[in-house]
Amino acid sequence: MGRKRTPTSTEAEVLVECRRRCCACFGLHRDLDIKKGQIAHLDHDPSNSNRQNLAFLCLDHHDEYDSKTSQSKKLTKAELEVFQRELIEHFSHWSTNAGREQLLNFLAFSADNDAMAAAAVKAAGTSVWYAKELAIQVLSSDEFGSVDGDLWVPYLHTLDLYAAWGLLTFSCQEVPDPDGFTAMEIKIERKPICNVLVEKIKAIPQ
Repeated sequence: MGRKRTPTSTEAEVLVECRRRCCACFGLHRDLDIKKGQIAHLDHDPSNSNRQNLAFLCLDHHDEYDSKTSQSKKLTKAELEVFQRELIEHFSHWSTNAGREQLLNFLAFSADNDAMAAAAVKAAGTSVWYAKELAIQVLSSDEFGSVDGDLWVPYLHTLDLYAAWGLLTFSCQEVPDPDGFTAMEIKIERKPICNVLVEKIKAIPQ
């Protein structure tokens, strides 16, 4: 019998909560650079996909944690649990629901549309290299669906940032597709300012 796969929605929760930052890098060095990595099972049991048993680690720390031959004192489960809590707490204000209307009003008075458009592109660039295209796609779409995590994870991350700014709200769910894969379907409700920002972003030089 094959290994039980971690649900797509749980993987998304891990990646969005940590913003693709390695909890070990943050806990040991306060390193907040976005990393290429993998989701580790803290108890080393791949069948246990409970959210509390999962943490995103950079490739080096993932290899170190999974290694059975290292002679040095490895990272412990207790350490990573603490590091992950600290990292999630660090980013917790990004997804707060409180005060979004007030934040949008503040941005409207403190930054013009050109500045907000530039900020939207910069935010999208924290996930992908094609920041301008992703920003336009997120701000102009009412729905999105994909079975490819390399597409929907950065899309969801960018949505979360824009939602924290008060530009939109969204909901998402896993839906099985006819080929046996699980698709992430996202519904978005955009504020009128999104259309304005899209036109501003299109005018930004590549």
